[in-house]
Amino acid sequence: MTVRGSGRIGERVELVYREAEVGSSKGWGVISMRLNSNGAGEPLSDGLFSGVLAGDWQRGQVIEFFVRASTQEGLSSYLPRLGERKPAMVVFDERRLPSDLRTIRLVVHPRDLELMQGWGTGHTQKYPRLSNQYFNATFVSNEKKVVYGGELRRSGSPWTRNGGLSRGKWKLPKDREFRNHGKFSFDDDPDKWTRHHNRFARYLLYLLGHPVSENEFVRVIVNGDQVMIREDVEPVDTDFIQRNFSKGNDGELYRIDDQWWFSDHWQQSHRDATWDYLNSDQATWYRNSWMKRSREEEDDYSNLIHLFKLVSTGNYSDAEIKLWLDADQIMKMTAVMGYVGDWDTFTQRRGKNAYLYRRSEDGRFQFLQWDTDLAFQHNRGRFYGGRRSFVQYVERPDNLSRLRMALSQLDDYCLKNPERVHAWIKAETEAHPDTRINAQMYLDWFAGQERHVDRFLGRSE
Repeated sequence: MTVRGSGRIGERVELVYREAEVGSSKGWGVISMRLNSNGAGEPLSDGLFSGVLAGDWQRGQVIEFFVRASTQEGLSSYLPRLGERKPAMVVFDERRLPSDLRTIRLVVHPRDLELMQGWGTGHTQKYPRLSNQYFNATFVSNEKKVVYGGELRRSGSPWTRNGGLSRGKWKLPKDREFRNHGKFSFDDDPDKWTRHHNRFARYLLYLLGHPVSENEFVRVIVNGDQVMIREDVEPVDTDFIQRNFSKGNDGELYRIDDQWWFSDHWQQSHRDATWDYLNSDQATWYRNSWMKRSREEEDDYSNLIHLFKLVSTGNYSDAEIKLWLDADQIMKMTAVMGYVGDWDTFTQRRGKNAYLYRRSEDGRFQFLQWDTDLAFQHNRGRFYGGRRSFVQYVERPDNLSRLRMALSQLDDYCLKNPERVHAWIKAETEAHPDTRINAQMYLDWFAGQERHVDRFLGRSE
């Protein structure tokens, strides 16, 4: 392995390294780096030093390293700048990787990988199963572009964090973003027959003019482990809202989730998130189900609580509620989640699996999609649901008209004039053999929804 770093004549430049192993207490080794020369012993003017780390390395072996430059006066600087506190990492892997999909390699200290498995016992007790602790990671795209100083963690619900790193989130330093993004996630959807559930829901939302996350099937490798097919999905976060909305990060983003209580024996109970006012203006009562994902340091829930106060009464005028909710966008989201039968989301039967965003330009709230894995299986013909406050809002005459219009558009896109949807299905079918779409399953679903849509729209059967 050859490492290059910059310096000046007269400086001492060193490569500092050690093997990364679980429980390893090995000290740091040091290799002197030499100023690049022209072959005749004369230093080049590029100011680059080179050092070679030789050894009989095995596949999957991770090396931590950093470059240290010291002056004659005893001053030192490091690259990466935190030196041994957050070193760069490299993994040895001689395999020829497939090039049919974009590859993402994440290099992590083996100790940190073990900590991410944490079930709250032994040395992993500090990072239990649901810990969202990030760990130092190196990001490599297509085995070419390398970004040091990133961070990686496991992701998923209590039921999907069951060992391994099948799902994860990672982020990069703000001055070293990839494709203008700093935060990323990968999901294990491509390993399942539901691999296109989220993609189809996002596509239908897109057809209705609703903002959705960017997504791509990729191959993910952690250190030198197996090559996994995953979906790289843009998280709904500050990057997402900045991309989709004017002055996006001036708005307020909330992740919607239900509250859970777990015992030591894995017994559990929960309470869905609702639009109900909880008889208090204290943010404490709302944080668990309405988690801030922008402007978090302000901890200001006053606008959200005002909305809940208003809708909980059920006694508000159209003029009042229009100041707080974007009915057009909310009904589009409600229509798509109902059309694909995603019972496990806020607009249906569960108070979770969505985001609520208050735009800065007009102060109105709307939903944003996330996690439609459980669609296309149940709930056929039930186009909205949930708790009383939300149902009352949907059933206001103007909103029902908007919902019917959106469902009529979906029926048209998927059945009456399906050319665009069929073209999308064809593209997904031809994209890659390992991620081929089960087209007939979705077409059968839409055909089965037709009579329910007709009944909801008041069409004669």
